[in-house]
Amino acid sequence: GRREVVIVAVNVGSIAYQTPAAGAAAHGTAGTFSRAPMGTNMNTLLRQMGASNPDGTRRVALWALSSTGLPKRDIPRALAAFASVGYLCEERHGGRGDRRSEIAGVMVCIDPRQLRFLNVGQRKQRHRVVRTGRILRVRLGIMGATADDDFDVMACYMPTRGAQRRGGQESSEASRQYTLAVWRSLATTTLPLAGQGRALVMGDLNAELGHSLRHRGRRASPSDTALAHLVDMGRVSRVHHESDWTYWRAGAGDPSTSVIDHILASDIMRPNIADPRTVDGIESGRNRHRALEAKVIWGSTGNEDDEGERLVDRVKVCHLEGPREHEAYEECKLRY
Repeated sequence: GRREVVIVAVNVGSIAYQTPAAGAAAHGTAGTFSRAPMGTNMNTLLRQMGASNPDGTRRVALWALSSTGLPKRDIPRALAAFASVGYLCEERHGGRGDRRSEIAGVMVCIDPRQLRFLNVGQRKQRHRVVRTGRILRVRLGIMGATADDDFDVMACYMPTRGAQRRGGQESSEASRQYTLAVWRSLATTTLPLAGQGRALVMGDLNAELGHSLRHRGRRASPSDTALAHLVDMGRVSRVHHESDWTYWRAGAGDPSTSVIDHILASDIMRPNIADPRTVDGIESGRNRHRALEAKVIWGSTGNEDDEGERLVDRVKVCHLEGPREHEAYEECKLRY
């Protein structure tokens, strides 16, 4: 019969710790996490991670965490905290962003009673760093399933859209080139995996697809165009409906929403994805991300005739030329 595990992708808005003299520890509560917002995010995440199934396994088998923002000194403490609620994690940090406190960071945490890390790459390690602090690849096996059900995950926290300097770059043009280089790294890793097997791209991609852009009256940025390329040519599609916002930003006027967080599934794996939901995430401030939840199923997948109705419409491939290629691409897409 059908069996399933729950997967979640969420931007946690940094789970870094304050210094011992700051936050809650300064008020005689040593051993707790720091003051809001960062300590609150970590406490919320641990509370959600603690939810269990009737058989004692964790309710969520796989967490893809982006924007974890852990400095090197805090990583062992965070890994120990996740282990205390039953998770094994792989991580990569170090890509400093446009704010002094931002260190980017992605983590993949699994319940070892439901999933297991498999070796990837020539070095046969439990993870492969595609881009430091931005893209982490792992390969996972499902406990009780066969090797045919193994799948790859690219956990991502892509650079933000816009012309501002980020990632330690000295100019807006250098920042743009850095962003495109990160997207090329994701594409060159994802395309062969998705073309031949079961793969997921999970996390805050800081980019939107065409429906979301048109619905909100926004022009495509280079990151948006890169995401469209990945979907068009990578044999992957978005699992969740684009009508549900994933990021809420409070500004001087009305708040704005966008759909920049994604779970993309390869065509081969898509029949094994069920029940996608967009739910409350970790953050509770003025600017916050929602979490994306879905189930990976194996065994009997039910009525495959319904699968076509769940697939996101795929756009045709538009070839690019010229210096304004991302604008030309969007104009091309609008003709279909």
